[in-house]
Amino acid sequence: MNNSEGNIRNRSFDDIWEDENSFAYNRKPKLEDLKGFCSTCVHKESCKGGCSLNMKNRDGDVYCLYKIENKGFSD
Repeated sequence: MNNSEGNIRNRSFDDIWEDENSFAYNRKPKLEDLKGFCSTCVHKESCKGGCSLNMKNRDGDVYCLYKIENKGFSD
């Protein structure tokens, strides 16, 4: 995964920020990468697993309020 979206010496900040392909890892996460509870959650289309680091956690997003309210802190 490439987290470098550009150099402001070569492109303006606005150009980098507004580019629809920039920050794809955060703007367009792959729902098939969701793990654990998140992979079957009814809210996965809108939530996308929360933070990009948590979405790949084997148990899903550990800070998910929906999960906590419905399953509790521990599974």
